[in-house]
Amino acid sequence: MTSEEYQKAAQHWLLKDKDANLADREALLHSAQEIISAHQNGVLGTCSDGQPRCTPVDYAYFNDAFYILTEGGLKFKGLEQNKNVSFTVFNHDGKFGNLKSVQITGIAEIIEPDAEEYSKNAEIRKYPLPALQKMNMHLIKIVPKEIVVLDSSLKQLGFSTRGTVTIE
Repeated sequence: MTSEEYQKAAQHWLLKDKDANLADREALLHSAQEIISAHQNGVLGTCSDGQPRCTPVDYAYFNDAFYILTEGGLKFKGLEQNKNVSFTVFNHDGKFGNLKSVQITGIAEIIEPDAEEYSKNAEIRKYPLPALQKMNMHLIKIVPKEIVVLDSSLKQLGFSTRGTVTIE
């Protein structure tokens, strides 16, 4: 591909969205909440030394943030270098007409084991807090800054199947 072809492909959704009947913020957030609530697994995208890494993880969602418990791994190298992350939740039925996903761009932070959020996460997941602390489980919190919703069911309501919500 030429540089111009890359740029054209990169602009695809921006150009398409200009003429689309986009769902309003509330409808998109409702759709995003339904998708997030229907799943427990997602993919965390980090980057270190120019090398991207996508890690499958399980999550809990509360207080408008995603919480990921993990023992460690190379994702922490990326998190140390860059707190900007991508997080995706999607259905496993990739058939057209049944697409449902959220792509989150956000800021990650590490929650310390003695923090209230850490305890709340253990309580929500019904994990014994002392066991998590003994296993040295780390808690990553992702605060969304932007959510891109892809939901085929929005088309039935007369909207584009895709929309973007900026979180303030």
